[in-house]
Amino acid sequence: MKRLDPTLAPAAKSKAIAISDFLGVLDTRLRGVDAGPTLVALLQMLLTGSTPPMELAPLRRALKRIISTNEQTGFLAKVKALRAAAEVVATTSRRFIDPFSGAALQVALLEEAVSMAPDLRGRLQLIATILRGEGLMETLLSEPIARIPLSCARGRVEALVTPTTDELFACVADPKLLEIKGLADAELETAILCLRLRYIDMRIGFDQDGRRSSKLIDDFDVTGLPLWHLIADEACRRSAVTRSMRVMCDARSIAKVRLSLLPATPANRTPMPSVPPPALPSSPLSVTICRSPIPPSSDKQDKAEIERHLILETPLPVARMPDLADIDRSHGRLRLEFPWAENALSAIFDEVRGRSALGLIDLAMPPTLLVGLPGSGKSRLGRRLAEELRLPSILVPLGGSADSKVLCGTSRGWSTGRPSDLVTHLAQIGQASAMVLLDEVDKAVGSHGRDIGITSYLLGLLERETAARHRDCFLKTECDLSHLQWLLTANRLSALQPALRSRLRILLVREPSPEHHGTIARHAIDDMAKRWGIGRDVLPEIDELALPWSCMGNARQVCAAVEAAVMSWAREITRH
Repeated sequence: MKRLDPTLAPAAKSKAIAISDFLGVLDTRLRGVDAGPTLVALLQMLLTGSTPPMELAPLRRALKRIISTNEQTGFLAKVKALRAAAEVVATTSRRFIDPFSGAALQVALLEEAVSMAPDLRGRLQLIATILRGEGLMETLLSEPIARIPLSCARGRVEALVTPTTDELFACVADPKLLEIKGLADAELETAILCLRLRYIDMRIGFDQDGRRSSKLIDDFDVTGLPLWHLIADEACRRSAVTRSMRVMCDARSIAKVRLSLLPATPANRTPMPSVPPPALPSSPLSVTICRSPIPPSSDKQDKAEIERHLILETPLPVARMPDLADIDRSHGRLRLEFPWAENALSAIFDEVRGRSALGLIDLAMPPTLLVGLPGSGKSRLGRRLAEELRLPSILVPLGGSADSKVLCGTSRGWSTGRPSDLVTHLAQIGQASAMVLLDEVDKAVGSHGRDIGITSYLLGLLERETAARHRDCFLKTECDLSHLQWLLTANRLSALQPALRSRLRILLVREPSPEHHGTIARHAIDDMAKRWGIGRDVLPEIDELALPWSCMGNARQVCAAVEAAVMSWAREITRH
């Protein structure tokens, strides 16, 4: 910002100081926004320059009204001017302020207004502006239990939700208070949304007991639901029930919200009177893989193999379902790594999020097939998904394979006799849960396109009922593989049998566009550091490498180019 000219007259100097102070406040509130410095420079030009373009004249007048208010005028006049300027920004020409920057400026102006006069309407307007700027408002209003994804907006909104809903709560005790009656139609929607976010996102009630998950649903019934109906009744009274309001106030939607507040564990369930209450297990949920003892063998080689798998006769832990906050964090991280696969990620995490909200204890997801062009990052996406869900992964490459023993094992008596790779892996990790990554399942065919039997084994393993009684050829006993999670990849669907396709949730993974190549390159270097067992700071940044961006077509080519460039970089630094 420009320095003040010491030769200015007192009135002009006072005005310049007011402009400088105002721009300083906005500069602080826009810190962290990419377009922040540009916006501040634009506002400084409007306030100190000559006649602006016609489209920006209303904004200039609104900003000057903010500057002209002083202690004599009163801070309420300044608050009103700040809110009016925020409304003007929404209609400012997009030639000068793009929607993202405009939303950031609106939020900055409203935040300053709320800091000066933290009233109910101001906070509701600020919350709605933040959510619209992030493109979240429509989703949150249309989905009964949608949550704010992990982002900078989440913390800012949650900080506003508590005081906003606390003020709304006063209306339950004294409906004669005119707080709700004075809200605009859109503010009524935001009020119900804040109430829902308090219970679903923040998972806190209004009284002390309501801050415990076991009492949250009781708090909702006693306090949250009456307040919910009070706001909805006001909307009905004035015939302001919009489509979004109908979605949020529908009986089924409220039932979904209430169901999502159930405790995550069955600890509070009362046992049947005729059965003594079972002792709560101190260890995680467990399952015994081998449903009956493994028959012994007189063969020395077979005996050694059996001994390595005796752990499967003991209870092994099952992967626990992450809580909703961990699920959101994992989803957010993978969205940053695979922005082109957002549709597939949303489908996967919505399923897991729903199971978690229903209080399911063990981690589970339907068998899923990722379909996409070669080099679209399907295999890496599957591996990273397993890492985020904290599941050990079993990679089974099927491209051109002609052997189904990885799934069923090989009978005893042969020199190559051994159990299936699935049970062997479970014995090695000492767990009943894992993510099975079947790569290139569309290429698992024999000569002349003949199916080689892998499909027939998969049909049983993908069904939880039959997977719980999968018979291993070598162990000669039924094995409970129902806690395995299945993720398959393929380049085309036409090669898969209809029976197999019917058992899979099919998700399309789009091909990354050139704008995603930088993201792929950065994570390729991260993977190289992990693979080589060295610190990430040892390897170069992207801008230090000479990468042929124009020659890269897909994720696989980007990774290959990055690895070659890192090798070249390493050779160069060793010469000096």
